Amino acid sequence: DPICVEEIVEDAMRLVRTRAESAGLSLVLDFVDLPDVEADHRAVKQILLNLLSNAVKFTEQGAIMVHVRGTANGLTLRVVDTGCGIPPEHLPRLARPFEQVEQELTRANAGTGLGLALTKSLTEMHGGKLSIQSEVGKGTTFTVVLDLGLAREEDSHVSSTDLNGAFRGSILVVEDNLVNQKLVAALLHKNGYTAVITQSGTEALAALEQQEFCLVLMDVQMPM
Repeated sequence: DPICVEEIVEDAMRLVRTRAESAGLSLVLDFVDLPDVEADHRAVKQILLNLLSNAVKFTEQGAIMVHVRGTANGLTLRVVDTGCGIPPEHLPRLARPFEQVEQELTRANAGTGLGLALTKSLTEMHGGKLSIQSEVGKGTTFTVVLDLGLAREEDSHVSSTDLNGAFRGSILVVEDNLVNQKLVAALLHKNGYTAVITQSGTEALAALEQQEFCLVLMDVQMPM
């Protein structure tokens, strides 16, 4: 069924607004006559939410602007922040799983680096492309172009690996969001790992009693 893009964008903005305003940041939304489109509602919302959360996380002052436009084949989503910016030598590493650029703000806001990798994967599942432009000290622009007429899950490339079937181990994933579960599992599989999915802290503890894992990935904002 067609999804209402305007509702998705406004909902994603609402979810990060309190955090942005508490940090003294302004949120600005710019859109014109957005069409209803054929797409996965949860995936499109997750793409925008990941980009907004990333912008809030690494912007100390100023504003975050969201520009959304309908195109002949789908949508263009652009999130612009006035954050610390990213050195050009680090840009190729972004959107790779488990990688973050080494900066003071990154160390102060540590994470797995999966957010942008998930965003890239979700974008490619919709036949689209994620691009990044940044200037140190001025900010970063993330642009997602969704070619919704060409969405093919089998064309998704969340990482470039050639593992020759090598098995690296099992990783416990504690995540209650279905979209994130699927994307993390796909990322891990392509990197040679088996993902064991649990949806709560209680389930995770039970899994840890039954099996050894080389790593645990946990959503820090979920109920026990």
